[in-house]
Amino acid sequence: MATLWRRISLALAFAFGLATSQAPEFAQQYFQRLGGAIDELNAEIAAFDADSSGAGLSRDQGVARLRNSDDSLARGRGAQLAQDEERLARLRRQEQAMRGAAPLAKVQAVLADPDARVARGAYADFNPALPLTSDGALCAGAGFAGLLALLRLLAMPFRRPGESGEGI
Repeated sequence: MATLWRRISLALAFAFGLATSQAPEFAQQYFQRLGGAIDELNAEIAAFDADSSGAGLSRDQGVARLRNSDDSLARGRGAQLAQDEERLARLRRQEQAMRGAAPLAKVQAVLADPDARVARGAYADFNPALPLTSDGALCAGAGFAGLLALLRLLAMPFRRPGESGEGI
């Protein structure tokens, strides 16, 4: 039984290592989509700024007018614009953290504060690639070793006295 568990553990750890080796490429594709999301939000907010300016209002005054409107559609639009401004600021901070960063730092930036819409889009279009970089190899090794260690810990209560568990 211990031999079977070792083989299963190694197979699972190998599969997890392959999966985690994709992290740098996913982060790169996320970064590309992040730029597109920022461009889109910038265009939307610039259009609103132009509309507000045409009415003799600043952006804040235009948003306040919408949010205080008796019309529920206008109130909703005002709330959405405020959320878009907050999201744009968050995306810009993340882009700044990722710009010029090493691939593993990009992975960390995505994991620290992922934008759900950008991540879903990157995942939907993601195509796994053979990781030929040292960062891909490092992620693969960390995933393999991490899962193998976790499986060893989980198996400890089921070992018989005197059984070392070596080989997993």
